[in-house]
Amino acid sequence: MKTTNDIEYVKFCDGFYETIDIYNEECENCFEKNLFNVCNKDVADVESTILKNPLLINWTVTGKCQNSCLYCYGDDIISCKTIINKMEIDDIINHLQYIRPKVVVISGGEPLLHPLLNYVIDKFTFCEVIIDTNGIALSEKFIKVIKKRFHLRISLDSQLEVVNGYLRKSSIENSTDVIVNNIKKCIEENVVFSIQTVLTDLNY
Repeated sequence: MKTTNDIEYVKFCDGFYETIDIYNEECENCFEKNLFNVCNKDVADVESTILKNPLLINWTVTGKCQNSCLYCYGDDIISCKTIINKMEIDDIINHLQYIRPKVVVISGGEPLLHPLLNYVIDKFTFCEVIIDTNGIALSEKFIKVIKKRFHLRISLDSQLEVVNGYLRKSSIENSTDVIVNNIKKCIEENVVFSIQTVLTDLNY
C-alpha cells in the first residue's frame, strides 16, 4: 500500500502543477503519462525555468455571455459547466491557495453572470485578482464591492455603437452606451481597471 509520501506535487516548466506517483514514476494527471524528466526533455535547463508558483491562472467560472463576438473562439468554454455548488468552489479555491499563483484571472463567458461571483471573490485573500468583463452587467453595488480590491479588465472595441455593436453582437440594446456609462462609474469610484480592445479594420 502506498503512503502519502508516494505522491508529490511537482512543478512543470509552464508553471502548472501535476502530481507525480513516485512508486511508478508517472504523472497521475498528465495525459501523456510521461516521466517528469521526459515531459521536459526539450527544455535546455529545467531547473532554471521552473517557478516556485504559477505566475497566472485563468479560471473560467461560467460560459454564459450576453455577447456573440464575431472573433470569439471560445466555443468549448461557452459550453462549459457553471459551478454553482459552494463545496466545489471551495475545493477549487483551496487548490489555488495551495499552489499560490501570483495572479488569478476570473473569466468567462461573462463572470458577472455567475450567481455566486461575490462568494468566489470574497475567498481571494492570497493573491492578486483580475476580473474580465464585457462591462454590461457592472452594477453600482458590484463596483463598490470590488473598489480598490481587484483589477477590472473591461472589453470595449469602440465607443461607437455602430462599431462595437457590430463586433460584439450583444443581446443588450445600446450595450456600448451601457458599457461607457459603467466605465465612467468606475472612474468616479476610483476602481482600478483597464480596457481590452481587439484591433480590426473597423476600429484601428
